[in-house]
Amino acid sequence: IPHDLSDVVRWYSKTQQLDIVQQLDNGVRFIDFRIMAQRDENKPNDNDKVWLNLHFLQSKYAAWHQLKLIRQWVDAHPTEIVTIWLSRHGATLD
Repeated sequence: IPHDLSDVVRWYSKTQQLDIVQQLDNGVRFIDFRIMAQRDENKPNDNDKVWLNLHFLQSKYAAWHQLKLIRQWVDAHPTEIVTIWLSRHGATLD
């Protein structure tokens, strides 16, 4: 049972108990892949963007990391079809 607001947010934002590879191993073949751009905190004077996964809360992983894992899985399972619904969220960074 959540004890405070941050516990509630974490509880509701956790949509999956399994990571992306475990989901694919367990039969998931449709991925709702939401991304958002954020300025790279490691390069404060640069306009580079980091693309992060987003599903209510942003992920700690760059989107390319997750896409790379999906690609590796698909390469290892050439008879499987995986559909990725890609959408961008959040404000644009100009």
